[in-house]
Amino acid sequence: KEAFYQSFAVGVIEIFITVLVGAMVAKEYSKGTIKNTLAYGVKRYKYYIGKVLAISIGVIVLLAILVSVSTAGICIFEGWGETFDFGEVLGILKVFGSASLATIAVTSLMVLLATVLKSNGSTIGIGIVLFSVVPMFLGIIYGIYGWLDNILKLIKNTELKETIEHNLENINYDDLRDE
Repeated sequence: KEAFYQSFAVGVIEIFITVLVGAMVAKEYSKGTIKNTLAYGVKRYKYYIGKVLAISIGVIVLLAILVSVSTAGICIFEGWGETFDFGEVLGILKVFGSASLATIAVTSLMVLLATVLKSNGSTIGIGIVLFSVVPMFLGIIYGIYGWLDNILKLIKNTELKETIEHNLENINYDDLRDE
């Protein structure tokens, strides 16, 4: 059962989104092909909604493949952990639906970022920093500042919280406080 929750590959999906947005949206700005698309009368909001939907559908399919293959592989060797109850199917669908909504939100954020930056290299670079380096630094300062701990406690079952908790396992707080 825990294998299912851990199979969402914290950070990997966001990197996929970053690369796809860099390749599909920001590259059109850097090559100038967006001008041709908009010149044919396509409204700008329809263009952006179409890009967000196309990337979101692709990433949700990748997420489904990633989660199902890794969960099935682990369950073959380790088992589900307890007797599988078909009532858990609803819980699995809820978790996957929540992850899909988070994926759509991240895609929208990255399309907005790509629109502002208009460079595929900058979009990919900032996206990788945003989704890999920032959670690492939040994990380092977790437990030091009480106000940050209260904010992070409000975040339940999110990839950021899982990343921070994973990073906390590798930190020795006594070494940090001595410095």
